[in-house]
Amino acid sequence: MSYAENITFNGVIIKDIYAGDAMDLSGTRNVLIENCSFIGYRDIPDQSRNYAEAIQIDIQTAGGFPAFDEHDNTVTRGVIVRNCFFRVI
Repeated sequence: MSYAENITFNGVIIKDIYAGDAMDLSGTRNVLIENCSFIGYRDIPDQSRNYAEAIQIDIQTAGGFPAFDEHDNTVTRGVIVRNCFFRVI
């Protein structure tokens, strides 16, 4: 997600992520992630994506979020993560 603001995720279950981050916050403001579960991650066969995070908090750059949008170095601010569950299976 990029350039979003005033977003709440409450009680969301994200399962079985393959070779990427479950959430990628790039250039966002005022995000609450609460009572969520992040369960399961599988790397690609050569294990080159073993650095993926459940929640990636990043700056809006081509290197940080190359998929789309303007790359203007907007910093992500005001992210709260509380009472969440993380498990790799």
